[in-house]
Amino acid sequence: MKRIILIMLLVAVFSVASWSYLLLNQTNDKDENNVTDDSSSEMMIDNESAAEDSKDEEHSLIKVGQVVGTYVVDNVIDGDTFNAGDGTEMFTIRVLGIDTPEKSDSGAECYSAEATAQAKKLLSGSSVTLLTDSTQDTFDAYGRLLAYVQLADGADFGQVMIEGGYAKEYTFKGIAYGRQPVYQQSESLAKENGIGLWSCQ
Repeated sequence: MKRIILIMLLVAVFSVASWSYLLLNQTNDKDENNVTDDSSSEMMIDNESAAEDSKDEEHSLIKVGQVVGTYVVDNVIDGDTFNAGDGTEMFTIRVLGIDTPEKSDSGAECYSAEATAQAKKLLSGSSVTLLTDSTQDTFDAYGRLLAYVQLADGADFGQVMIEGGYAKEYTFKGIAYGRQPVYQQSESLAKENGIGLWSCQ
């Protein structure tokens, strides 16, 4: 009888030990799977973040342009053209994305005097940052640097001129540029409100 009881006890102990072993292995497997899943998730998040950063950077470069440098404005020719230098080199800059009324041998276009006066007010003697656009040529046929102009206070000169009705949005040969949507929207608002040159008959 004692022998039977002893055998039953051994069988019970062996069964409990087996179940404990199986449960422990299942828990470890789950933990390992969770670690793997977490690592995969982290890798996926890192890759997505890197892709988003790359996309934002690409968009930023197209929108803002490549910085040429900071220059002091020496002479304003008209509303969209001026000279600027840094002591070692001088550029004639044709502002990207805008076109202002001008004075020529055949006469002055409506609002040309006001556009030139506003450009002089904003630019003369000031320090500006010039930025090119990868969608456009760096220089035009006349050797002028094609660039966006950032004023000392961070404002975009081209956009300021359009908003004030001193300039129209200008797309050269139909080739879209980075700031085209912003400039076109600014022009629409100025036009709707008859601001500046839009008041010309």
